[in-house]
Amino acid sequence: MSRLPSRFVLAIMLLLACAQPAIACGQTPQAEIVILRDLAAREGSIEMLDTKEEQLARAIAQGVDALQDGLDLSSYGATLEQVHSAIALVRNTRHDLFYLGTVTIWHIDGAVTNIELHYDWPTSQIQTMRTELAAAVDEALTWVGYNMESDYDKAKALHDYLVRTCVYDYHNYAAGTIPAESYTAYGTLVLGRAVCNGYAEAYEYLLEQVGIDSTIVSSDAMNHAWNVVTIYGNNYHVDVTWDDPVSFSTGQDGGFHDAVETTYFMLSDATMRTRGRGHHDWTPTPSCTDTRYENWRWVSYDGPVEPPYRFRDMTADDWFVTSGVIEYVVEHGLILGVSETRFAPNDPLTRAQFATIMWRYLEPTASAAYRQENTVNETGMPDVESRQWYTGAANWAIESGLIAGVDTAEGRRFKPNDPVTREQIVVMLLRMTDTEIDVDRDTQALFDSYADSAGTSSWARGSMLESLEIGLIVGSGGRLRPQDPCTRAEGGAFIVRAIEELAII
Repeated sequence: MSRLPSRFVLAIMLLLACAQPAIACGQTPQAEIVILRDLAAREGSIEMLDTKEEQLARAIAQGVDALQDGLDLSSYGATLEQVHSAIALVRNTRHDLFYLGTVTIWHIDGAVTNIELHYDWPTSQIQTMRTELAAAVDEALTWVGYNMESDYDKAKALHDYLVRTCVYDYHNYAAGTIPAESYTAYGTLVLGRAVCNGYAEAYEYLLEQVGIDSTIVSSDAMNHAWNVVTIYGNNYHVDVTWDDPVSFSTGQDGGFHDAVETTYFMLSDATMRTRGRGHHDWTPTPSCTDTRYENWRWVSYDGPVEPPYRFRDMTADDWFVTSGVIEYVVEHGLILGVSETRFAPNDPLTRAQFATIMWRYLEPTASAAYRQENTVNETGMPDVESRQWYTGAANWAIESGLIAGVDTAEGRRFKPNDPVTREQIVVMLLRMTDTEIDVDRDTQALFDSYADSAGTSSWARGSMLESLEIGLIVGSGGRLRPQDPCTRAEGGAFIVRAIEELAII
């Protein structure tokens, strides 16, 4: 399966620096070849590294990130073995540094002085390639459902993404001309072409993005690599390459439309050795004993999981989605997201935000034509700033009587950044209607039955009773929470109910 890329077989050249008195001038330098594959197999675990090796690895990774030509390591007092291990750690854990080729290590009698970093592509091209890889990772992560709670589901979605979007580089494999990129996460995710090492690197890199640990294991006897994934403390073999349908007689990849196989997904050691062609002689050897998912009927993923209205901080099952609240406020332009992908449903709704929402609904023409750079504070309250996104709404809210302001020791204030409480929002909404609401005895008894009804402010009690009568406010768990800040989702619900139940034009 062509596990070893030419760039991985390329050695770290260990060249002896000419120095007195350790090496006499004119003495022919000797070169020691160390195969990176052997380093990776021997030093495949972070736990095996001492503090100095980890420090070296960080320094080397930073140098590669910066596309430096070399690094002075003389201050570390490092041995060749420590530098070997540090480079192996960088190779094993930083799949975004795919462009690093060989490393020349200079030393005097085994004490490393400096290293030279060599890249497989020109640095100008690497900058573009890194941007392409970051974008490809973002695309892959859209397949991880916004409401996926199980790491097993996340692992399956990313497995399916790779199978459906990458083809095995069979023709180059058969011809012995596999390019360097086919062994990397870049080739897998950006070019959509890889051999087994590329699949394994890409899978480990994607799993890392969603907080799932994994290890790339390899077998010299098979010339093959795959992953061991750790989920909820259990280890499982996953071979994305062999789950990607490919005909070795024709070289045709199964492609996007073929069913994704799960023959080698979440397997134990024993089953990995016996299933299909059988895997064997792999290193490192983390123990995989859990068999519960070996005959599991897995969901098959075939595209991005789209959250409601592209907001990734809510799910289709959230109450504010199933109730139609988000649909209404978004489609009517009343409450906008805080970004393209975030609605912040559980963030507090501020008084300035509430005034703006109501202005958009009741005065759509004026709010649509608003130009904040030309608007000054006309509320008479000094805490409203001129030429802000909310200044026009604040002016309207005070003039219309929606908001009366808050009495403070310094005088009446608008308090634009204060959260709106649940009792405040029903008071303000009821101000906007001429509807007369009669409160019957049952509603009064219901109000009194809530454990925290006595905490309602005296000025809000009548409005709370009226809102309870028409269903504008709804208790939960035996509480009304009158003094609690109103979230953006709750604010949306209050506004939608007011529009439906009250004579608000």
